Amino acid sequence: MVITIDGPVASGKSSVAKELALRFGFNHVNTGLLYRVVAYLSAVHNNNLYAIPADMRYDFIDDKPIVFWHEVAIDDSFLYSPLIDQEASKISADARLRALLLPIQQALALTHKIIADGRDCGSVVFPQAKVKLFLTAETMVRAQRLMDNQDRHYAGMSVEEVAHEIIMRDNNDKNRDVAPLLVPTGAVIVDSTELTFEQTVEACQAFIQRGLQDQAP
Repeated sequence: MVITIDGPVASGKSSVAKELALRFGFNHVNTGLLYRVVAYLSAVHNNNLYAIPADMRYDFIDDKPIVFWHEVAIDDSFLYSPLIDQEASKISADARLRALLLPIQQALALTHKIIADGRDCGSVVFPQAKVKLFLTAETMVRAQRLMDNQDRHYAGMSVEEVAHEIIMRDNNDKNRDVAPLLVPTGAVIVDSTELTFEQTVEACQAFIQRGLQDQAP
């Protein structure tokens, strides 16, 4: 069974998906993690962009999603910086790369119950998902959330500068030719601008429960 949560950068979809996975007993699939790993290996270590996916594997350790390359787990502390943010956004528009990464993502649905988050989970990766959500929030709210997130590396930047980065990434994601950011057909939109994290999770949980009940035989 697959549930998808799509949305723009810093909409909270990964954190919400992770919490919902715990509540429903699913595995959390962060599809953006694959692009971050490719961006890291390509931009920082100069590996061939298209050769990287052949040696990648996505798995779970203690319910945490981990990407392996040549069977070595990639430390995610290297994957969340402004450089990797921009590189991952840029390469995610590459049709050839997306085609190479797609089977890695889709294979997870064959062996796990998953809640997957990303930019095109409900539209391209898992169009057959039982329930689809689209999580969003106003730009300045998303910028402040990034500033408050200690796992990100935005020290020294103003909230206006971070908001500018978000706008650039949003434009790239919405206007790319391949798998652009959009609200998937049949998805429920959840705007978390004025919601706390717990309120957002509860709203999403209610929609998922209702969706699963509606589709029950």
